[in-house]
Amino acid sequence: MDKKKQLIDQTRLVIHHLEKDYDEDIKSGVLQLIYKRYKNALKILENNHDMKKINIGINHCIL
Repeated sequence: MDKKKQLIDQTRLVIHHLEKDYDEDIKSGVLQLIYKRYKNALKILENNHDMKKINIGINHCIL
């Protein structure tokens, strides 16, 4: 399987699970940030933009 296609499929899967399992939680906070980053990454991948623009990482914070 093509690595880019595999990455697109996995990104779609993560988005699906966030929408299904955390529907209310993705409207604010950290999960919203994660959700938006995955949606943006998928848009970049699907539109054949430069994959170097993708950054899904989150800085760790101590609570």
